[in-house]
Amino acid sequence: MSKPIGALNPQRLEHFLMRYEEMPAPRFMYGSHYSTPGYVIGYLLRKKPEYMLKLQSGRFDKPDRLFKSIEGDWKNVWENPTSLKELTPEFYQSDPSFLVNQLGLDLGIKQNGERVTDVKLPAWAKGDPKRFLDIMKAALESDYVSNHLHEWIDLIFGYKQHGQEAVKANNVFMYITYEGMVDMDKIKDPLEKASLKCQINEFGQCPRQIFKIAHPARNALEEGKAPPELGTAESAEEEEIDWNKHSVPTEVAKNNLKNVELSSLYSSTGKPKLKTVLSMGKPADVKFSEIPKIHRAPITRIVPLTSRPNTVVTIGQDGFLKVVDLYDKNCQKSFKICEVCISAIVAVKADELYALGSWDNNIYLFNIASGNKSKPVVAHNNSISDLKYLQRKKRILSSSWDCYIKMWRVVGSNLDNEE
Repeated sequence: MSKPIGALNPQRLEHFLMRYEEMPAPRFMYGSHYSTPGYVIGYLLRKKPEYMLKLQSGRFDKPDRLFKSIEGDWKNVWENPTSLKELTPEFYQSDPSFLVNQLGLDLGIKQNGERVTDVKLPAWAKGDPKRFLDIMKAALESDYVSNHLHEWIDLIFGYKQHGQEAVKANNVFMYITYEGMVDMDKIKDPLEKASLKCQINEFGQCPRQIFKIAHPARNALEEGKAPPELGTAESAEEEEIDWNKHSVPTEVAKNNLKNVELSSLYSSTGKPKLKTVLSMGKPADVKFSEIPKIHRAPITRIVPLTSRPNTVVTIGQDGFLKVVDLYDKNCQKSFKICEVCISAIVAVKADELYALGSWDNNIYLFNIASGNKSKPVVAHNNSISDLKYLQRKKRILSSSWDCYIKMWRVVGSNLDNEE
């Protein structure tokens, strides 16, 4: 998953790199893309034949070029210099209709005399499309993929999508596939503009680059890496901690914190758990009351509700905001805010309106009472690292991994950038 499709086969990659070195600017390694309308339509032929009929002027493509077997498609992306496609979400869902010719379509006869009907599955699927999808889904959700998914994110959405890092990763496509590389407003010739638009639409386009630095591994905490402020359990005794940076400056608290093992933050399976401290006296008196797991990924912030002392708001890397009752030990409300990590939260109106910062560079305003979410504001050029609310000024301060601080004014249910 650390390599683009074009770099999987070393022999084919050598051909691409040789051509790249001999090419005048703007250079590219791959003359086709990993996601195009044609690829999607090809995979959905049996489920949505009307898409291909529209693309092909009322006809299906040649039988030998149709999607007809998993093995054939794999060999194609391994060997063919013009095929770099990745799979569509349908391969990891539960509907097998795109694999079976349920509509009885006449897809033609190949040159070897074989008629094209259902998609031929690998032997391990035992001829069962549902079993095939179940195994594909299990593979996608496996620990291996979880531990390496960030490498694929770096290529598609991250710092290896563009520039010198993309060159090092053998991940360079034609310039028109990148967002913002073609300024249509400067092209005066209507024919040239129409041609470029058609080329971009049909050739494929890279998604917006979200991350400018390496994406962290999804299971980084489960692999024993400690939260960055505290260091590992082993190093806590060896390294001098700057206690001015923490909210427990007393010598007693310092000794107690050093004696709380980091492993107490995790369950026996290594999964993160939310725990609340009930008492803290001598090191031996530290006790915890365990709350059932409420997030599917590490929790990033906890904010107590002022009007309900036993209730907190939590956010996490799973993109959810949750309202948790510590007394009853249950999740009272759960809201999906975005698809990536929510990294910062601050109350704008106590116990009701919150500003949320995310790894998608956006700030959201969310009302936990009504469940209403504002339209996201693209606040920075990188992930939001922190948010603060200035009560007297009625302003929100946002900071980001792009090294900038900005000030925002809340106007109704929207944000207005001031500086």
